[in-house]
Amino acid sequence: MTHFISFSKKLFTTNLDDYHIVGTINAPKGTLYRTVFKPLETTCLLRRINLIDSDLDLLKNENDIDKMIEHPNIIEMFVSFIQNDMLHTIFPYSEYSSIDILCKPYGLDEKLILFILQDILKAVDYLHRNNIVHRAIKGSHILIFGHWKTSIRFVLSGLKYSYHVDTVDELKLFNYPKNASSLLNNLAPEVLEQNMLGYTFKSDIYSLGILCCELANGVIPFDNMSSDELLFYKIIGDIPKPLDSSCEEMAIFNELIDRLELTLKRRYQIYRQRTFSQLFHDFTQKCLHLEPVRRPTAWDLLEHP
Repeated sequence: MTHFISFSKKLFTTNLDDYHIVGTINAPKGTLYRTVFKPLETTCLLRRINLIDSDLDLLKNENDIDKMIEHPNIIEMFVSFIQNDMLHTIFPYSEYSSIDILCKPYGLDEKLILFILQDILKAVDYLHRNNIVHRAIKGSHILIFGHWKTSIRFVLSGLKYSYHVDTVDELKLFNYPKNASSLLNNLAPEVLEQNMLGYTFKSDIYSLGILCCELANGVIPFDNMSSDELLFYKIIGDIPKPLDSSCEEMAIFNELIDRLELTLKRRYQIYRQRTFSQLFHDFTQKCLHLEPVRRPTAWDLLEHP
């Protein structure tokens, strides 16, 4: 099982011969391998990236951020080394993969969602207190460690998109994540606009609200929209929500349900049979407020009842 997340980085070597590949996981921008580190006889994750056709700034940023932080709910690199124009990075291995897979196809129970959010809020609060904005909070960047019968830990990854603010006086940010096409659904409208007003750490709070909807509904809000449509709806304040029997949208789908294709019909039948608490709805809506200044901080949300 994946209990070795707390192992010291010093135990892992830069000798590729010490790592025995036992399986492959295809992934964009590189290949992931389930690997056994032979000196410790423990399973880890090897990410192999070709440096010739990769964004070196992103990789350097990920490495720099990793050196700044240490938190049980944030992924860490055990070691990173170059061999034959390939960057090899060793991470903890998650047997249960990421939370976006777990929440499909119809979403999770509210109690489990709140359990996940507790861990991720601790991670985000820690990052913000260390002047780091994450900018890539989404289900596929939340990994599951531990064992269901003992203890589970949810860990935030995706640090290559993060940004460290040099001074606490830098209240407005104008540095935008590179190669962020996979993040558009999750980014706050003020980040997508890229205007002279910039954005703040509160952009991460908006992404947490999108995460709430993803975990509740089993699908990311604004899915299957073009980038122009997505930006338009976010800017005008179209706020997604966890879908349940209390939502006005259910009345519309009740009228259309016989015309829907079978998979979508099943999805909305499940949505209208459940009810999330008003507290969870309020939590999500506060995160997704169009005006960043009116969103709570990560610490405020940790104190949310």
